[in-house]
Amino acid sequence: MKTLPIYINIPRTHNHWMGTLIISNYAEDECQNITAEILREDNINGNPHDPKVVLRTVLRERKNLVRRKLISGHMPYGVHRILGVEPQYYVFLREPVALLASYIRHGNKAMKVRLENNLLPSDAGWSELALKLYNCPSLSEALDIVLAPDFCPAGNAYRNLMTHYVSGCSYTEPVSLSQLNVAIDNLRASTFVGICEEFELSVLMMAKKLKWRNIVPMIVGMGYVEERERGVPAEIRARLVRPLAYDQALYEVGQDIFHEAVLAESSLLSEAAGQMKEIHQQLIRDDLEIMYRKGLDFFDVRRSNMQLQKAVEMARTLNANLSPASPLGRWQKICAAA
Repeated sequence: MKTLPIYINIPRTHNHWMGTLIISNYAEDECQNITAEILREDNINGNPHDPKVVLRTVLRERKNLVRRKLISGHMPYGVHRILGVEPQYYVFLREPVALLASYIRHGNKAMKVRLENNLLPSDAGWSELALKLYNCPSLSEALDIVLAPDFCPAGNAYRNLMTHYVSGCSYTEPVSLSQLNVAIDNLRASTFVGICEEFELSVLMMAKKLKWRNIVPMIVGMGYVEERERGVPAEIRARLVRPLAYDQALYEVGQDIFHEAVLAESSLLSEAAGQMKEIHQQLIRDDLEIMYRKGLDFFDVRRSNMQLQKAVEMARTLNANLSPASPLGRWQKICAAA
């Protein structure tokens, strides 16, 4: 049975940044992104988070997917069963409260663009939900809707998002302790678990696992940087302790797995991560155009692909110019030889 690396893109976990690395390390016919396939097929009308849409796309593309060296996208654990492959799952986790706040803010930003351009999604359930959240003047009032007992089924995504993805249930039902247990088992069986709050370390360890030549991602969009600076108010965080209990448990297990893997590496890993962080801080100071995504870039697949390709070219140049004697240059050599 063929072994296939599968990168599960949980929303709001540095997926655009990681995309610059994936594309820069594989030829066009060596990797495939399920989410991109959905958007290519349905453009703005497709919902890449709908499990039925994801299932339809995986089934349609399964003969192509099994020939790839890596597949990725907003898809739940378990797609390997449809493909008939031996999976190597890769996933990034993010602190649950920050993840939920980011998910709501990003959805509101996307809805603003849709309304300005008369591009409401065709899915009535998701449209109604997105409009309700968009019309909330504050994050606190959005949580009043998200945490309500009669919150609509389309809103399962806002309840323990990571547990939905890693358990494989993917919004089809509210998650429970049973799904959490499945998610923990899946996490422990994964080839790699990264942590967004320790992004540089995570990227370098994943690069080593996959034997990547390019190991430094390009920054695409400033959302993560802005959210980190803004943070989440203490009163909001206190409200989400119980509602996000399953995601918090999964995140803490993921941290244990991640830190155990870090301890097995040499001090070169932390040195290389420090250098990568300095590079990213310099990119932010340079205020590069590629770091900003505005307007129809949310939905214009052609423009979005052009922007991503520009970021990939910059990432390739950045990685090609790493000094072989630097920590990143030495880690780059380890990855290529792994």
